[in-house]
Amino acid sequence: MTINKSVEDNLKDYLKNKNLEHAFLIRGPWGSGKTHFINHFIDQFDSKEQKLIRISLFGLKSLLEIDAQIFQTLHPILGSKPAKLVGNILKGAVSVGFRMDLYGDKKDETSTNFKLDKLDLSSLGIGVTSDIVLIFDDLERTEISIREILGYVNFMIEVTQVKVILIANEEALLENEDARKIYLKFKEKVIGKTFEVANDVEKIVISFLKGTSFKNSQNLKSLLIELHTISNCLNLRIIKQAIYDFQYVCKQIPSDRLEHKEFYTMFARIFLALSIEAKKGELTEPELRSKFPFQSSSSYKKYFQNNNLIFNGDIWSDMIFKNDLKKLNENISNLHYFKLDQKNEVPTWQKLWNFKELNDKTFEKLIQELEADFFQMIETEPSVYLNKVDLMVYFSIHSLSDRSIEEIKNTVFIHIEKHQDSKHWRREKLDSSGYYGTGRPYHCEKEKDFINLKNLIIERNNIAYEEESINISNQLILDRSATFLNAIEIGNTDDIAKLLLKQFQHQCFLNNISPKDFVNSLIRADHATIEKFKEIIYDRYTSNHSFNGKPYWTYYKDELVFWEKVEALTKNQLESLPKLKKHLFYLFCENTLPTFRSILSA
Repeated sequence: MTINKSVEDNLKDYLKNKNLEHAFLIRGPWGSGKTHFINHFIDQFDSKEQKLIRISLFGLKSLLEIDAQIFQTLHPILGSKPAKLVGNILKGAVSVGFRMDLYGDKKDETSTNFKLDKLDLSSLGIGVTSDIVLIFDDLERTEISIREILGYVNFMIEVTQVKVILIANEEALLENEDARKIYLKFKEKVIGKTFEVANDVEKIVISFLKGTSFKNSQNLKSLLIELHTISNCLNLRIIKQAIYDFQYVCKQIPSDRLEHKEFYTMFARIFLALSIEAKKGELTEPELRSKFPFQSSSSYKKYFQNNNLIFNGDIWSDMIFKNDLKKLNENISNLHYFKLDQKNEVPTWQKLWNFKELNDKTFEKLIQELEADFFQMIETEPSVYLNKVDLMVYFSIHSLSDRSIEEIKNTVFIHIEKHQDSKHWRREKLDSSGYYGTGRPYHCEKEKDFINLKNLIIERNNIAYEEESINISNQLILDRSATFLNAIEIGNTDDIAKLLLKQFQHQCFLNNISPKDFVNSLIRADHATIEKFKEIIYDRYTSNHSFNGKPYWTYYKDELVFWEKVEALTKNQLESLPKLKKHLFYLFCENTLPTFRSILSA
């Protein structure tokens, strides 16, 4: 027995009874499964005597558009894809009074006399009009006035004796006071039975998953049903949209990653839960970025028991709110699920993370391996090291290890001094979110000893990371400086424009260039390049665009000293230049450079 069997039985009885002159109403909030129910009913309906025609009223502006849609649905030719386009053109032509013979009676019809009751339905193989059942969906979303559309329905029932099924969000219809009075009066007179379909969530989710590319749709179906219950999401369209988004994201992830059962299970649960909450309007992007998802609100913790949320809030926000997946696979690769040790095995600390599931013998063996690794201070990524520290502190506090907290602290201090200049510490930056890319939360998140050690590791790591970032930035500027000077000499103005107008669009660049090297390169450049270079600089300084509320030129103020030195060096070399080049550089010093200085000193 289906969950909506009572509705189905009453609907079948309504269709069989030829003496009923009232409408049948199916109501419910948006996304509650009304359309899915009626579509399924139509698919299963088997009758040679009746033809069910579903028309969505969403966005329709006139009764003429309803007539045209009915005609298009009934006509065997206008059912084809090419003819549907013709049908749309036909509607538009009629609506503006274009004269044509729509009915085959050798008379021109216009928008004022195109009526359903004039259609020769028998020629379409339908029989008399009583064989037609009209299903009007999205009643509350039409742009036709409520009085006009309800009058149309009443006409269909009383005059043409067509059975009508209405599908609507009744609450939305009752929001407007004037429309409310009209609707309630109409309902009392015309609507015989009213039913509200229950969410047959399993059946609807199965229909949503049908045609998707998910290999394990059975597990996904169970997850979606669970999330629907937990989230209390009444709008099933939100579930459908979340499935669509998840399918798109999964297509960007290598198949071997998705085949990892533990990762896929957690990733699917978190993504879909976040997506549903965001689409419901219960979770905003700033909230997701400002705190780790679901960490501080008990209402969010309903989704997760162990708070294993894989990524931090920024990564999830990029996926959920911006559909930004550029770094997704890089972030996935850094998760513990896909990191093996030098022996190509799952690291000891990962095996111990789920220590509650281990037997005593295995636990003793693994804890000895962890202690040996920890006290030998083997180099590893800071994120992984924090997980090891977490386990060591937990086991010490709970007497699962003989090592004292003091021993652990002293070892951490020595480890930091030994490895803070290593490539691992200088290339990975930790933050305070608590999850650091391994995907594993800490067992000792609230333990003071661990918190102090964690903060120390983060602080020292950030110092090392910032130093490395400065070194990389300086090297990048040196490389770009050489590219810039070479581009001037060989006349590659595209590279010059790329550097000044794109790559360093919001930051100083010329203050890192040697003024002497620049002047020498400019002198060696051909005259066309010099003129083009002046145009590029002018565009850079006079752009009317802004960044963070400030005009671009305000970010270039440190380049003022560069131009002052360039002017002095150029004037010193004027007399040694050929006549034309001398004149061009004279104009450069007298006209161009003062303009640049004036802008930058404002």
